[in-house]
Amino acid sequence: MNLVIPLTDHHVAAYKAGLAEECRRLGKPVAASSGGAVILTDAQWADVHARFAIKAEGGRQNAEPRPVSLQPSALKLGDAMHRLAGPIGRALGWPCLKGDGSTDLKPGSPCDKLRSALNNLTTKNTNDQ
Repeated sequence: MNLVIPLTDHHVAAYKAGLAEECRRLGKPVAASSGGAVILTDAQWADVHARFAIKAEGGRQNAEPRPVSLQPSALKLGDAMHRLAGPIGRALGWPCLKGDGSTDLKPGSPCDKLRSALNNLTTKNTNDQ
């Protein structure tokens, strides 16, 4: 599978110096991004991530930038909407988020219920075809 790796300053800042250059060397540029993203295979991303990741406090490895799957069926509608709205919600301090700095939703929150409903709708419509 191929992944789109964003190379903006915000995403690259979570890694050791040289990540963007290595991704550009290995990957295929995404035409619409004007150098802001590249396409890498799973294996290429795993290798680059392992070499350039910085261990955060507590030993947890950074996960930015989050690669985006190019497979159209990889995400359900609710998950896709959350992927777009989650970072916005984190910046705005939405109460639906756990509040730990991630974009994870609180279980049972209105946002989580909407995400689940949209996922179920997607699954139902996919199974009906």
